[in-house]
Amino acid sequence: MAQAKVFSSGLFSATVRNDHQYFCIPAVDNPRIIIPFKNKLLFQQGLNIHNTSSFKNRILKTLISSSFILCKIFKRNILYGGFELKNFIKFLNQYNGYGKIEEVAVYCGTKGSINRKFTFLLLDSYGTNLGIIKYPHTKISVNFIKNEYNQLQSLKDNNFNCLKYPSASKLITWRDKSLLYQENIFNDASQINCDLNINIVDAAIELAKSPINSEGDINYFTKYNNLFSEYKIDLTMVDKIIKIFSNLKTVGLPIINVHGDFVPYNMQVENNKVFIIDWEFARSGLPLYDLYHFLFQGLYQIKKYKVEKIINIIFKSSKNSKLLKYYLEELKIDTTIMNLLFITYLLESLKFDLEIREQNNLSENHFYKALEYIL
Repeated sequence: MAQAKVFSSGLFSATVRNDHQYFCIPAVDNPRIIIPFKNKLLFQQGLNIHNTSSFKNRILKTLISSSFILCKIFKRNILYGGFELKNFIKFLNQYNGYGKIEEVAVYCGTKGSINRKFTFLLLDSYGTNLGIIKYPHTKISVNFIKNEYNQLQSLKDNNFNCLKYPSASKLITWRDKSLLYQENIFNDASQINCDLNINIVDAAIELAKSPINSEGDINYFTKYNNLFSEYKIDLTMVDKIIKIFSNLKTVGLPIINVHGDFVPYNMQVENNKVFIIDWEFARSGLPLYDLYHFLFQGLYQIKKYKVEKIINIIFKSSKNSKLLKYYLEELKIDTTIMNLLFITYLLESLKFDLEIREQNNLSENHFYKALEYIL
């Protein structure tokens, strides 16, 4: 019998067993999502490992979910999991307090990313979501998983009214790898679209007002020097950025907690409370970072808008401007520096994106395109 080699984590590379069947999207040799295939209910629930705010992707998920029989016919896409997977599920059941894990669905991170990881959706025989496991694939992903755990632990002393996070989480070890187990918080919550609203802003304000996890970077405004020199950014742009920094320094901006990946596909809402997952990029930063990221990254990744259109939506929409000003007023920050903070958001995101993706071509980066357009 052939071995089912999907990725090098070792979970699916052992001798074939027929008691674990999986459907891979797009294919076995290059999976993005691995869905349990034991029955239609598990198959449908397994698709939820791919949380999305894209209308196009929602339609695609619905079509796939309703095509269980067709998927069964295309056996070239069927993966038979091995003994290692069965042992892994048995191991996870030692730590799960919400029911017996029978199956897993797997979301494979971006192939080639230096932060690649695998997210396991833990399911019982009825398809109930019992939690998730984050499984590191690279050395850098190990650090981000540990950062997420530390951030979640630091949030436990806060009594949030507007946001919810996975409060039940723990680090566990499997084959010398640190995995992050955390509860499922979405349950019956509803998907969020790309429109900014008061619930999302209030959640960002609550996080910003919570005690920061570190003293912050006292050299926050000088940490971009290496970025300027390494990528040979146009000196005219650099001069404008330095002038912006000097103006911001006089304001005395607070260093606050930011989620770091505050985007529609990482959150849902229930009874006006925003449920937020994926805290691996959480850190200390400057005000408005999360809300700018919600709008800019959401519209770029989900709506596929060009940066010029996104910037117009952010600043020329009276609704968005009003909500952004409300955020600053709640933090007692001068609302006239809203545009200047957007520059710092783009710089921070550019620096972070270049480090995570290991990009060399600035002209292809949407954060840099936005900086060029504004400056």
